[in-house]
Amino acid sequence: MELDGTQQALAWKAPDCNELWVGMRGSHNQIVVRDPDLITERAKGYLTYGPAFREGFAETFLQFMTHVYTAIIDGNPPPRDAATYPTFHDGLEALCVHGAALTSGHSGRWETVAY
Repeated sequence: MELDGTQQALAWKAPDCNELWVGMRGSHNQIVVRDPDLITERAKGYLTYGPAFREGFAETFLQFMTHVYTAIIDGNPPPRDAATYPTFHDGLEALCVHGAALTSGHSGRWETVAY
C-alpha cells in the first residue's frame, strides 16, 4: 500500500508488516519500525501484541471487532471524526468516490464527487 503526497510518501508491505517506509522530499528516506515508543497513543489502540511479534491480516478483524463491541458495550459511539473503525458515513463516502470514478470512466472526464 502506498500513499504519495507532494512532500512525503509512505509505503507498507504485508511481508514487512512491522515496517513503514517514509520517503521525504528534501531529506533522507527512512524506515520506521513498529515500536510502541514511536507511535501515537491513538495508534497504540490498534496493537494486539508486543513489538517482537508481527501482526497480520487476522489481527485486523480482532481489532475491528474489539473497537466496535467496545462502543456498543459503552453505549456511547464516538463522534464521527474520532471513531477507531469505519462507520456508515465512511462507507457512504467511499461509495460516492467509486460512483464518481465509474462516471469518469464512462465520460472520459474528471467528475466531481457528490456526497
